[in-house]
Amino acid sequence: GTSLSALPPIAAVLGITDIAEANGNRYILGTNYYSATIPFDSCFFVLDTITNSWQSATNNFPQVFFAPTKLLSHSGKIYMYSPFGGNSPFVFNNNAISEIPSMKMTAQDACIYNGQFTMLGTDTLNPIKILKMYNGSTSTTFHQVPLWMNEIQTFNTSLFGFTQANFPYNGMNYNNAMQLDSLSIINGVVYIDANSNCLF
Repeated sequence: GTSLSALPPIAAVLGITDIAEANGNRYILGTNYYSATIPFDSCFFVLDTITNSWQSATNNFPQVFFAPTKLLSHSGKIYMYSPFGGNSPFVFNNNAISEIPSMKMTAQDACIYNGQFTMLGTDTLNPIKILKMYNGSTSTTFHQVPLWMNEIQTFNTSLFGFTQANFPYNGMNYNNAMQLDSLSIINGVVYIDANSNCLF
């Protein structure tokens, strides 16, 4: 565009952490004190274009100690997640918010890849880096993601992971960015050839 226009002010939040657009509506996510006694619905607002004011977007958000701070919009849905606390992310769809338990992790970053909500982070039970993809009903987990990867992003039709420094992994030196399109899960039985005779 060629000009800027101010959005109306908003009260009742400590600060605004993210903004997103879905189905022609603008939404903002605000933070409040990290307390399980404060309902999160007071921090998620939609812009009422008739009154030019921010209104609560939903009244069914569960109370969580670490409230989401990030929004990601895709196909009319808004995904919400937090890089703190290892909570499950949420999805806002048809004016209601629901939790995605299968995507629970300590998230670092998220994007949309191949139409799927994709999160990078650390497993909440084991200190390993993982990548999870959610297709709207089920999620797939990829383990053994390079430890120093901390950002993911799509470009054209490819998924890329980014690190803060060069580092070796599986005999290769990765220079800050790597393409992740060949992710797959292999199922089967693994045998250890203890005496190197190729027999089991």
